[in-house]
Amino acid sequence: MPFYELTLITRFVIKGRSRAVIEKAESLGHRDLAYRRIAKQTNEKVYTSNMFLFWTHMSREMRESVDSILRQDLDTVHVGIVTNEEKEPIECNLEEL
Repeated sequence: MPFYELTLITRFVIKGRSRAVIEKAESLGHRDLAYRRIAKQTNEKVYTSNMFLFWTHMSREMRESVDSILRQDLDTVHVGIVTNEEKEPIECNLEEL
């Protein structure tokens, strides 16, 4: 199978007018999984997979919709969506105790 380099150029979308914006996409490559998964379509055991990481901005409603669509996709083995909101650091008062 030949190797291809793919470049994708899209027009700029203002965040306020769109429902979701992908800020950055990264391929983590073909990796061994921490534990086996089961393919939805064939019920075969999956030990390795291609992994991708997307940094996105979207509303909570859109997040639920994207999560539902990706979980129903037969080629998707696992979906994980994590909130990346800045949180206040917790002050440790162990010395005082």
